[in-house]
Amino acid sequence: MSILSRHVPPNSQRPPAAQSLQAAQRRMLHPGANAARKPPGRKPAPGCFFPELCAAGGRALPMVAALLTAVSLSPPATAAPPQPDRATVEQLLSGVEDLPTRQDLLRLGAGVDAVLRQIVEHPSARALARTRAITALRFFPSKTTRTTLLAVIAQGRGVTRPSLALLDLEQAAVAYAIVAGPAALAALEPLLIHANLDVRASAAEAVRRTGHPRAEALLARRARLDPSATVRQQIQRELTRLRRARRMAAQPR
Repeated sequence: MSILSRHVPPNSQRPPAAQSLQAAQRRMLHPGANAARKPPGRKPAPGCFFPELCAAGGRALPMVAALLTAVSLSPPATAAPPQPDRATVEQLLSGVEDLPTRQDLLRLGAGVDAVLRQIVEHPSARALARTRAITALRFFPSKTTRTTLLAVIAQGRGVTRPSLALLDLEQAAVAYAIVAGPAALAALEPLLIHANLDVRASAAEAVRRTGHPRAEALLARRARLDPSATVRQQIQRELTRLRRARRMAAQPR
């Protein structure tokens, strides 16, 4: 007797469940031979695609149940957030609360930055919404965002009388410094001598935020020359923040 015959019993000595499973495997591999191998006189139960499994007395059902459970527990596909409409974004920006956070805006859906740019470039009657949209663009740095903010700065550079255009200019200067970095200095430096003192004060913050190597020297010079004591104090505060940040960056980690 061979080693195989000592350990593997013939089909006639195997349990009925093992014989049934083996027959089901043969049916899947050789579907053409199913009719010849089907026991005479036995009809499969309605809805039973593998009679041998059904005839095994339910012993194969735990495997089927486990498979169905695994399929049912698979996590559903996450749906993409809907595209926000302009009215919804403007409503959020026009609230009496503080400026919405980046997370607040992202919850409105994908493409909210494009809607913000649309509000800035094509303003509606909601003036506050445009000003806040300019401020919110700092959360979405991109080439198109930089172009939009640079256009706002160019439009407001010649405005001197207090107006919403000046407020937009102040917000655009800071936002542009954040999204453009050192490259923003060329557009922001002229604002340090703007006729409006609020614009000059905002320009000082914007220049500091650029992180440009020349930022400290420019601010130190304007801290001596600006005609307004209020602006000089603001420039000194920005200089203090800039120098503190540089000292912390120079410390070994």
